[in-house]
Amino acid sequence: MKVCVPPRLVELFTLDHVQKVSQAQLEIIQLTLDTLPDLVTIQDADSTIRMINRAFSDKTGLAYEKILGKKSEEFFISKANNASVNSASQDSMLPHFTQQEEILVNSSGEICLFDSLKMPLLDSQNVFRGTFSMSRDITRQKRREDEREALVRRLQETVEVLQKQSKLLKNMNLQLQDLATTDELTNVNNRRFFDHHYEIEWSRCCREKSPLALMICDIDHFKRYNDHYGHTTGDDCLAAVAQALRKHTCRRPGDVFARFGGEEFVGLLPNTSQGLASLAKRCVDAVSKLGILHAKTPLKGGVVTVSIGAVVGYPHLLDEPSDLLDLADQQLYLAKQKGRNTYEFLQPETIQVPCETEDRES
Repeated sequence: MKVCVPPRLVELFTLDHVQKVSQAQLEIIQLTLDTLPDLVTIQDADSTIRMINRAFSDKTGLAYEKILGKKSEEFFISKANNASVNSASQDSMLPHFTQQEEILVNSSGEICLFDSLKMPLLDSQNVFRGTFSMSRDITRQKRREDEREALVRRLQETVEVLQKQSKLLKNMNLQLQDLATTDELTNVNNRRFFDHHYEIEWSRCCREKSPLALMICDIDHFKRYNDHYGHTTGDDCLAAVAQALRKHTCRRPGDVFARFGGEEFVGLLPNTSQGLASLAKRCVDAVSKLGILHAKTPLKGGVVTVSIGAVVGYPHLLDEPSDLLDLADQQLYLAKQKGRNTYEFLQPETIQVPCETEDRES
């Protein structure tokens, strides 16, 4: 929709009619414009300023006579690439109402931002005579918007930093958790991890009256190995044996294998009542097949071997968690008494299995 000032009013601003306008009429128009808080400029077709209001004079810091007769471009700089309202004179090319942001620099050097509405001045013959502009100061509004945008950007950057730090802390916590529950030398679970899960499984098996299997593995004559080959080679031996035992022991999510201390390792197998003897034998054979030379062992074959004590117990029939460990340790002692590189296994034959448990033969 075309917006314009009434033609009769337009004629008051043209040079052809200004002499015919009485001083009283001009004063009334000027007083009316001066009541408006926004900056008002009336320009002719050549962008020469013919009339302004008091708000314009106050904002620029210049008197009326120093503004009238000058081009509007001397005061306003457009921020947009809108079509000029003074660029056409043909009816088909007549300018229309426009809105754009403009910058004004006053006499003190202060930069202000304005939202300007520009309306073409068309006379009764529909001839373009000039432009009527009203400019509202949006400097503070824009400054607040810029500050908000800057604040949002800073908040976004802060959130990104916090997210990165949170991810880093999470990874660090996972690493610390791994360090807290993993034996650094052998890369299997440590004694702390075992003790925690042993307590959990003991309590669960007591409630469910289910079996809990336990194996204690000890490297045969490891002190002689360490003294002969040195601690560095001894550490490599411990790591290799630990991985071989873990591979055969931990086949289910609930199984736990850990370094118990020194050259001893322990396997915790919940809900296991069958096949533990075969599992212990496979572990013994797996370590022997590693073929780690042991020049100081009195055992046949001259390689590193292990002895294992295995037991199936029912926590609800025992007094203390240490009772099951003592039973496994007794079986380990018997295995060593038999000559090592073997296992001893204990399973109460008089106990009826109260729930379905897994056969460790497979």
